[in-house]
Amino acid sequence: MTRLLLVLCLLFAAGSLHAQQPTYDIILLGGRVVDGSGNPWYEADIGIANGRIVAIGRLKANDATRAVDVRGLVVAPGFIDVHTHAGGDGNRRWIRRFRPCWI
Repeated sequence: MTRLLLVLCLLFAAGSLHAQQPTYDIILLGGRVVDGSGNPWYEADIGIANGRIVAIGRLKANDATRAVDVRGLVVAPGFIDVHTHAGGDGNRRWIRRFRPCWI
């Protein structure tokens, strides 16, 4: 019985020594997620790893290298509105020097 208890204690101690690597680089906590589908916003956490969204839902702050509290703020992951009226007809001199950033 003593040996079993000792083995269990050693296994527990060894498991706690291995620090778990963070799953995400950044977690945005508690944002109002607007996904662009026309559905109402919902509150969720967003996990980001290697510059990409990898999880949306209830996440743990300690699963990330950095956690940012965005409660009360709107988060719109995955879409960008590129609509602009800056182009005009191109006849104005000042407008010709502006170009969209993707060109």
